[in-house]
Amino acid sequence: MISPFPVSPSGGKPGAPPPPLRYGSGKAPAQSRTLTRVLGLQGIGPLDGAPPRTPGRRSTQISRSPDSNRGVNIMTKAMIPPSELWIGLVEMKPLDRKAYGAAGAFTNVLTWACDLEGFRRKAEIIADSLCMYVTEVEGAEPLTERLKRSTITEEVDDMLLRAESNPNAIIYGTFHRYPFDEA
Repeated sequence: MISPFPVSPSGGKPGAPPPPLRYGSGKAPAQSRTLTRVLGLQGIGPLDGAPPRTPGRRSTQISRSPDSNRGVNIMTKAMIPPSELWIGLVEMKPLDRKAYGAAGAFTNVLTWACDLEGFRRKAEIIADSLCMYVTEVEGAEPLTERLKRSTITEEVDDMLLRAESNPNAIIYGTFHRYPFDEA
């Protein structure tokens, strides 16, 4: 078996000098003796599953882990806009109008999003879970903008308390149903 690191001529005894940097030149670590190279020769591959890196170059590849924020390159994180709480009035219509008993409903939705499109996608997720679809989104904006102009109701305040500690939250308020479509 090949040792992944150069071994000191003294056998690694306490107080012994460190191993040579490169076999022959004494200038740089031996490229053929690096851990990545040795493991690759043995068919194991790099420890993180990524291809071997060229010395002096930064990788822009995103590594995947159970926690989606871990292992993300700093450059990639900077490109993702930060999420914030958004609120908006969403009109939904049922997929099966007879089973629902109304033509549709309006409700406030509060969720984490980066922009209007992200807010709408989250509203569509909650509508789909209720066997409905989103027909219109009105007044969607970051909650901070809404708070600058007006106070919030007790219901929205309760929604805020539930959503602010959960980045995956999609909270909706009271459904205000309407029985028929206007002509």
